[in-house]
Amino acid sequence: MKLLWRLIIDEQKDPYLNMGIDEAVLNAVSSGRSRRTLRLYMWRPSAISIGRFQALDEVVNLEACNKRGVAVVRRITGGGSVFHDEKGEVTYSIAVEEDRLPSRDFIESFRFLAGGVVTALQSLGLPAAFAPINDVVVNGRKISGSAQVRRGGAVLQHGTVLLGMDRRLAFELLKVPRQKLNDKSLLKAEDRVTTIRDEGIKADFQTLYKALESGFAESLGAEFERGDLSESEALAAEAMSRDKFKAEGWLRSR
Repeated sequence: MKLLWRLIIDEQKDPYLNMGIDEAVLNAVSSGRSRRTLRLYMWRPSAISIGRFQALDEVVNLEACNKRGVAVVRRITGGGSVFHDEKGEVTYSIAVEEDRLPSRDFIESFRFLAGGVVTALQSLGLPAAFAPINDVVVNGRKISGSAQVRRGGAVLQHGTVLLGMDRRLAFELLKVPRQKLNDKSLLKAEDRVTTIRDEGIKADFQTLYKALESGFAESLGAEFERGDLSESEALAAEAMSRDKFKAEGWLRSR
């Protein structure tokens, strides 16, 4: 029997509101006020999001971000810094009760919750596979990464799906640790990443949205019902966008 999920289809929103919505939905699901939710969305302007425990100045070139008009926001999830290209990326966000996971193990939960990305990319003709701890790869290169947080009996996992990417801009803005490159035995950070278009698939954003909706329906065993934020979620998201995610104190916290 399929589980009923809420599906929220958003387009471009500012980075602070995107993070506010994700947290508001997580809180609502954990308290039982909202149904388990998949949200698909985009970013405008382009942004860098950094993980909850990262040191801002160690991972982001703030001068370059300011020059390029790229926002910087800290997530409530862990993981590393990510460039969200307004012209080339869709983000998925899942908020679900922990007891709906097939395993509490973190790697297995990443594998399960990112399964919709794998299925979606395969439906587009790509040989996608999950790569622990939290990536999806195509031909050995990363095309999607995810991050997670658990709170009040619920889990939030959100992640990127790369349709296209301005590599030069991304690696101008991000500081990639030299050790990370050595560990991967690669000369350039760009070599670790691919996109749907790089792999020769001609797809637009709507095609990717549809593939992700179908992919997650299959991987989660879900029946999706289109919906919107509740009034309380929308108010909470706006407040967190303004008072938390835009705040310098939160951005520089660690």
